[in-house]
Amino acid sequence: MSKYSCLVEQEEDIRVVLIEGSCTNPQTIPDRWQDFDIEYVTCDNVPYIDGRWIEQTLLPKFGIVVINQTHDNGDPKDVYMWLI
Repeated sequence: MSKYSCLVEQEEDIRVVLIEGSCTNPQTIPDRWQDFDIEYVTCDNVPYIDGRWIEQTLLPKFGIVVINQTHDNGDPKDVYMWLI
């Protein structure tokens, strides 16, 4: 958990880290698809929209981007979810 919270301490505009997913549930039967869903709630999302924070801060700690989900408008800067 400290891996996730240390990122919050470095960024003043991140207010909350939500950690969900099957790995957080001790009642879940382990399988190869278990994961963590980590959400960062910010008061200003502009510094994160272009993906540089993801590339420079998250990827070195968590791995490669598997899914990069965008809004239906087709604007690559309008990303709102990364699966790493």
